[in-house]
Amino acid sequence: MFEGTVFSVPRKRSQNGMSHGCVEVDTTNILFICGGAFSDLGKIVSERLHRCPFGFGTPIRHELGDYALTNALGQSGLLEEIENDDLIAYGLTPEFIGRLPIIVGLTHLTEDQLVQVLREPKNAIGKQYKKLFKMNDVKLHITENALRLIAKKAAVRETGARGLRSIMEGILTEAMFEIPDDAGEGKEKIIVVLVDEESVGTPTRRGCGAKIFRDDGALELYVYQNNIRVPGLIQRPKCSIICRLCLLVAFSAAKLWVYHTFDCFSSIYAWIILILCKANIFTE
Repeated sequence: MFEGTVFSVPRKRSQNGMSHGCVEVDTTNILFICGGAFSDLGKIVSERLHRCPFGFGTPIRHELGDYALTNALGQSGLLEEIENDDLIAYGLTPEFIGRLPIIVGLTHLTEDQLVQVLREPKNAIGKQYKKLFKMNDVKLHITENALRLIAKKAAVRETGARGLRSIMEGILTEAMFEIPDDAGEGKEKIIVVLVDEESVGTPTRRGCGAKIFRDDGALELYVYQNNIRVPGLIQRPKCSIICRLCLLVAFSAAKLWVYHTFDCFSSIYAWIILILCKANIFTE
């Protein structure tokens, strides 16, 4: 089939197993792409290259958390040097490998790429959960640091982009169960849900889950007290150094204009300075 042939494919099968005619397919001009996870294939490549992870330089126990993050990238780097013999040693037949002219090893997704998967696509996971919460009139906010930690967790677990949804589900499960329960009478309705660094936790430990706010202004107060930047939330603007310099120049110019325009202002100003100096001497 890979080398180009014509074979028959049944159109449709009935419930009795009878086919209703066949369609001939010519595979001469069809490009076949075969892919898979191939777990632990990097170990076979490492043994061929004589790169043994034992002995001096092996990470000790308290370094295994950071080692798990870099190990995934190291394994993907080994796959760039893969050869046909490695796939045959993995268990694939030589007849099958010989009919694949090009073999390429794909690298693992980095943290930045995982963050893009969470945020940028049209049907991104973060946008899906925000839309789901919006159906119950609840706003969902996710901080930039939280997105980074979620991506780092997926990289440590070596689950790739598929593991992002399970991590998000574990963070938001409690909030998604409480939102419908608060719809009854006599209960305070949930207004905002926030996912920050404490909600996600560390790459090796579980966080406290999404934080729920039921009062108006509670989220703004929490963000202000903990100095957190939340995308999409209007926060108190901070005056930059340039704005402060502009205001200082404007006040100085206004003071000089008043001082040179009104003659009495100079005498009043000198009298105030004299009183302040005498008061200072008296206090000393």
